Amino acid sequence: MKKICLLFSGILLFFNGNVNGQETECGTISKTDEEMEIQKWYGNNAYLEHLLDSIKFYEPNPLYLEKSALINEVPQSNYKVPIQFWIYRDANGNDNGMNETYVQRRIDELNELYLNEGTQIQYYSTCEIKYIDDDDYLDLSDDEEKDIIKDNYIDGVINVHFVRTFGSAGVFWQFISKAGVIISQTASASTLAHEIGHYFNLEHTHRNCDEGKCRQEAVSRSRTFTLWENIHCAKFGTICDKNGDGLCDTPADPQISSSSFVTGMPNCLYIDVTEEDNWGDLYSSNPPDVHNIMSYSMDRNCRDNFTSSQIGVMIDKLLNRGFGHSFLHPIDRYMFDRYEPDNTATTARVIPLNTLQHHTFHWSNEGDNEVRTCDVDWLLFNIQTISQGKLLQIVTDNGIFEDADTELWLYSSADLTNHIAYDDNSNGNGYSSIVMQDLPVGDYFIKVMYKTNPPYNSVIDYTIKVQECVSDYTCVSGIVKSGEIKIYYARQLLTSPCPGESFVVEAGGEVIFISEHEINLEPGFEVEQGAHFETILAPIGEEACFNNELLKNAVNRLKNRENTETQSYLSSFIVSDTANYKAITKINEPISIKNNLTVFPNPSDGTFTISFDLSGDQNINIRIYSICGNSIKDIAVNQFYTKGNHKIDINEKFSLGVYFCELLTEKERIIDKIIIKDR
Repeated sequence: MKKICLLFSGILLFFNGNVNGQETECGTISKTDEEMEIQKWYGNNAYLEHLLDSIKFYEPNPLYLEKSALINEVPQSNYKVPIQFWIYRDANGNDNGMNETYVQRRIDELNELYLNEGTQIQYYSTCEIKYIDDDDYLDLSDDEEKDIIKDNYIDGVINVHFVRTFGSAGVFWQFISKAGVIISQTASASTLAHEIGHYFNLEHTHRNCDEGKCRQEAVSRSRTFTLWENIHCAKFGTICDKNGDGLCDTPADPQISSSSFVTGMPNCLYIDVTEEDNWGDLYSSNPPDVHNIMSYSMDRNCRDNFTSSQIGVMIDKLLNRGFGHSFLHPIDRYMFDRYEPDNTATTARVIPLNTLQHHTFHWSNEGDNEVRTCDVDWLLFNIQTISQGKLLQIVTDNGIFEDADTELWLYSSADLTNHIAYDDNSNGNGYSSIVMQDLPVGDYFIKVMYKTNPPYNSVIDYTIKVQECVSDYTCVSGIVKSGEIKIYYARQLLTSPCPGESFVVEAGGEVIFISEHEINLEPGFEVEQGAHFETILAPIGEEACFNNELLKNAVNRLKNRENTETQSYLSSFIVSDTANYKAITKINEPISIKNNLTVFPNPSDGTFTISFDLSGDQNINIRIYSICGNSIKDIAVNQFYTKGNHKIDINEKFSLGVYFCELLTEKERIIDKIIIKDR
């Protein structure tokens, strides 16, 4: 093999590091014309379309059809590709920041680019990162690049090598029996996606851009070889599927120079209006795609898409390499949620309080014909001052596939060796529950394990929530419609309705207020004829704070006088006439409160409205963040709002997936989940 330097507008450019999205070039060698001519899609791009149709690429996997909104946390991807990561440290084991969290970030970036572009390819890390401690590999030479590909290799996976520095941002090396990708530590997010594109047979969009008519791709998609070119080039038919990268749906690319490009999202524009191809056509008439992952877009952060033909090329190569599912390796075992990798406390994913998450347990293809399961889920939550002292429950429950037999451990960030609490089956059916109170302010880690190995051909999943028993809210308002049954549980004072609001139980609706202390029914509380309303004074038990079924069972026990200790506290009445009530009845405090934050429509395509109610004039913060806990957008920062209802319209190009909207007031923190789907 040979290594080439790439000409850029006639000047050989090398950059050190990554400045404003610019970095050293890709070191991957382009295919020769002879290598291109043996590709099945060369001169016949229709082959790629037929391939995708034949494997029903665009048909949804039955496992994903109409399951529930939870499926958004298990991406639809028919091809699960394992990556063995190799990290090169100095002789003393200093990683210079290349560690588990670095790999996690790279996997997140890679999957965001591939899954959002509809490739149906999801990448996952094998069970262990391989570390090589050798000073000789801190700054690689050309020969050392080849050495680490040959010496550090596992068959059946993509071998990705992270090094501190070498002559390129990234490179894909292919030998007779071994192949691998090398990535510089400072390379941009799209560089790994770019090099894996090479791994799966893609060429640069600017391939042969500085060659003559026999090799350069024409701007026009319909231009054909002339008689002269038939004779001198020995090529016939359409130019775009034989010259350049051989794909007609990637526009001709002159290898975009800094002078022809506007950098910085969301600009990323090709602006040269003078550059022509060999046939005299302006590139600006059909501009090169500066967003294409296989381009040399001067701002690497602009690269975020593949074309349909590029996806076809990758799937064709992927199947030939043996990745994806097969009879021997059924896809069911490789159902990865969006939170992977999260196998250690270091890579724990954030779970906001009072928010449901969906996780799976899966198997892992380790290469060299080894398949095993090593999936352990770690989650991280934070107790702030506003939540201190509240009753807290960590609970797993059924998902949408096969039941998971879970075990839960709770750790403080100060001690990840000795757990604070453990549970196996408190929630029934193999699911777990831990109830805690008065946890100090700080970070806490949850470890979730499957008690045995997951079944070989099944999707094992669960939901998990860290929820507060809301005991410091003192009033409830709203409407309970016909057919609805609402139970409100409080440990202190429950007032209904809230000042200036109303609480209405419509005909056919049922409401039960439960409290250990006092319930106030104020003007504005209305029960229509045919509705049912009860009040109960009784200690129900802390678990009932989290489970409506437990509340119902407790109510039934009280009605049946099974608990003699609570008989004298039972106060129940049925309202049959429409009326307004002003009454004070001894009872508890609400478990269910009015949610002051809503996002609609939800799911959304990126255009939605955030609506919230404030009980008084105050400064608030509103932000949107990803499922990984990364802040995406600040909507309001310590901004003053008056008492009452407010609406904020949002129109952003979010990537597909699940996000959270957080409202932080002077007294409470409210979070709502947002699902972003196709526009």
